[in-house]
Amino acid sequence: MTRLILAAVAVLLLAPSLTACSDACEELADLACQRAGENSDECKRIRETAAHPSVDDKRACTLGLKVWNDFASKQ
Repeated sequence: MTRLILAAVAVLLLAPSLTACSDACEELADLACQRAGENSDECKRIRETAAHPSVDDKRACTLGLKVWNDFASKQ
């Protein structure tokens, strides 16, 4: 029973960070599609990835969005 409670607490604590990463993928897809065009192959590919990102995709999106924002702030 204790393991079940610990697992439930872990899920509750991790859920916001996983959701935030998913949002990072969607935001990165929006930025990429603005530049490449909504009908481009690049846009379609990144939208598919953003719809169902893996754990690695989520990490990459978070990092990519940070780099994008850092670059944009320097211009």
